[in-house]
Amino acid sequence: MSLRLRTAALFAALAVLGTGCATAEPQALVYEPFVPGGHPFPKGVERPDLALPLPPGAIDRSPAGNPKNTKQLIVDPAFIKQALDTPSPEPWVWERFYEFFSWSEDDVEQEFWKVFREHLRRGGPPNEKELAAFIDHVKKNMVFIEGGSFWFGDWGAREGQPGPVTGDDNNKPPQYVTVSSFSIYRTQVTYGDYDVYSRARNGKFMGEGESYEIKFRFPNYPILSARWDEAKGYCQWLAKLTGEPFDLPTETQWEYAARDGGKEVYFAGPFPFGDTPMRDHLENHGRRLSASELTSRPVGSYGTGLLGIADMVGYEREWVNDWYAPDIFGRDHAVDPRGPVSGSERVVRFGSSGMFETAVSRRGEDPDEEFIGFRCALNRLSPWR
Repeated sequence: MSLRLRTAALFAALAVLGTGCATAEPQALVYEPFVPGGHPFPKGVERPDLALPLPPGAIDRSPAGNPKNTKQLIVDPAFIKQALDTPSPEPWVWERFYEFFSWSEDDVEQEFWKVFREHLRRGGPPNEKELAAFIDHVKKNMVFIEGGSFWFGDWGAREGQPGPVTGDDNNKPPQYVTVSSFSIYRTQVTYGDYDVYSRARNGKFMGEGESYEIKFRFPNYPILSARWDEAKGYCQWLAKLTGEPFDLPTETQWEYAARDGGKEVYFAGPFPFGDTPMRDHLENHGRRLSASELTSRPVGSYGTGLLGIADMVGYEREWVNDWYAPDIFGRDHAVDPRGPVSGSERVVRFGSSGMFETAVSRRGEDPDEEFIGFRCALNRLSPWR
């Protein structure tokens, strides 16, 4: 069974269910993810969700192994709460989430989302102590970058260079620009970060109602499904909360950071341009840390560049501030240039998902597009102390 299918099975786990399960003599550990009871899980087993001390045949299953009675799947609030608060949980937790949404009844799913909301709300908006701790967390997560000048766009396409970095037309010709000093989030914004924002504004929690996203919905995983306005709103809220000029990074800021201060490199992070395909590098970093390694992994999984900024290469795309244009003309010798003053698409940047997307690759997306993450920039000329 594929990882995705196994993954699905289980926040049923979330669910799997009641307390008192009759036992038979002798007890046996059986492969049985759907059972009423089975808590606590026996220690020292590789798959605690599936190896339970139950009598054989405790659940009536079809020849394919699926439960015949899906009403046996009920919400387990304690499991949900613990899973939502656990950074990088064990793989069987993802699988339980997936199984739960594959087989549970509609009314049980609604009960799940009710527990989800109430737990993340934590009784109301964050208090002053929580906000102070959050500000300290953000401050520690900022990386200061000295400004400078560099060739923005496909630096390999200018005269005297070995050749274009990409086959794209939208990053040519390269523009010589200057970027003022600024700071940027070391990682992408996580669900744990965004939850503080959602509580503060009494808003919807990221991933709420999305059964697929719940497999990656843990406090140290990057936001997976932000629209542009949600990303912008978070950074603007940080500015209001701290009194500091936070915003989404501009496209030139993002690329300057990804290229370790504008260096002429192909990829962000510790990955060389060599014989090993980028996809292989990425798949080997953080293996078995996610329900789908080609979708999302904990922040920091892909390593850092020379400046200490993490994951500017990987499978997660990132929103930036600019409107998208199919070229980068008009920025040559500009200081802190921005894109067009209006448009229909916003720029999305990403280090690489293979050998064809690099630190200079750029795309335009509808601002309402989801399945995109982000990080914030701090527009001040000195480090935030």
